Amino acid sequence: MSSPSVVFEKNKNARPDPAVTARIADEAKHLSYESGMLMMEEETEDEAEDESSHVPFLSPYAGGGYFYERDCYAQYYATIEGILLDRILRNKQLLKTLPKSTVCVTVTGTPGIGKSVFYAYFCDRFLHEHDSYVPHALSTDTTCSGPNARTVPPPGAIVVDITGTYNGSYQTMAEGMAYLPNTTEEHTVFVFPGVYQEQVLIPKLAGPLVLQGYTCDTTSYADNKVTITHTMAQRDLPLEIKNGRNDLISTMRLKSRSGVKMYNMNVANPAGPIENLGQAVAVYVDATNYGFYGCNFTGYQDTLCAHRGRQLYARSFISGTVDFIFGMRAKAWFESCDIESVGEGYITANGNSNSTIESQYVFNRARVLGSSGNGSTYLGRPWRPYARVVWQNSELSDVVNPKGWSTWNKDNNTANVYFKEFNNSGPGSATDQRVPFSGQLNASVTITEILGESYESEWWVDPTFL
Repeated sequence: MSSPSVVFEKNKNARPDPAVTARIADEAKHLSYESGMLMMEEETEDEAEDESSHVPFLSPYAGGGYFYERDCYAQYYATIEGILLDRILRNKQLLKTLPKSTVCVTVTGTPGIGKSVFYAYFCDRFLHEHDSYVPHALSTDTTCSGPNARTVPPPGAIVVDITGTYNGSYQTMAEGMAYLPNTTEEHTVFVFPGVYQEQVLIPKLAGPLVLQGYTCDTTSYADNKVTITHTMAQRDLPLEIKNGRNDLISTMRLKSRSGVKMYNMNVANPAGPIENLGQAVAVYVDATNYGFYGCNFTGYQDTLCAHRGRQLYARSFISGTVDFIFGMRAKAWFESCDIESVGEGYITANGNSNSTIESQYVFNRARVLGSSGNGSTYLGRPWRPYARVVWQNSELSDVVNPKGWSTWNKDNNTANVYFKEFNNSGPGSATDQRVPFSGQLNASVTITEILGESYESEWWVDPTFL
């Protein structure tokens, strides 16, 4: 037998044709993996003499032999490639559980995941490295490792991969959610890096759900690699639709009432400034027991609707201009979040409508940032007459207007609002010009007042973020 060789096609965009997969069973009989060397049938004399078609490069696995790239039946050899690499990588399951973005790229296109046993994983660095090179698939990626990295789907997870590379994955969030079992057990949806341009519905589920985005550091939103974006504003809805308009336009519509924890995902509604009917919600939370950790929500008007139930936002980022954190019946705790105003407006618009305190927002250890100029934003205005918002232990930049709070347009119905501050710092925290319907507290609001005495033991609360 001649020196080990592997044949690849030059058409790097080819996709294996299912019609040729039947031929693979016979071809695979000629492959073996012996003594760490990939072996293949000898070339014919005519093939060996045709040096013009050979483009050799060192194989890290072929024991000093060469891979050859040649122009032949592209689809056939793309499928053959999958077999060869399955043989090359002794632990192919390891390869399939590692992210494509940090491991390998395909040079032949991606075969039908879930429909074929052949995987077209191939590292483009094979072309340039010597035979001692060990690809990332078989080594430790020191740039993205440690206890805070979330780069491998946990066992049993529904996997979403926009490239379709991961075995058994779905290429859209919507498709992944459609295949989520509606049972009482906890389920996880793991999402690989990418920009997913779609509207996502988290339906009513029988059991708790974890949504985990790929990241090298789950403790922060700064390294998020997953973005879900959908552009839609209220102006895009027919006027005859009267109810649920904010829900219908949202990028993420969260309906499950069995508890949800969401980690390291960016969610955007980039509709931008619109003069009339410009509400464009990124995240609409319409149920209780939701925890958001290391997330990033961006929009313009009405970015986040914290609408119902108990909610926790921790080490996350939220940006917008007008009423970009709003809702009517949610008790929400915002812990160590960065809040950015990107235009003149109001951060909160709480809609608590009566004295029973159905809704209240508390921002603890937040940072208020802005690019819209000094005094261009207010901490909030009352959407309903019993609105309740507290900012405490937070850093308020000079983007905050010295008055602190505003009325709802020309409506001065502020007699029953609860707009309070405590122990804030920064140029925007000065209280000497605050409006008379706001006030200062003598002590911090406790998280138990918002989430309940037993919050730390509840599944949806991740205490490591507090």
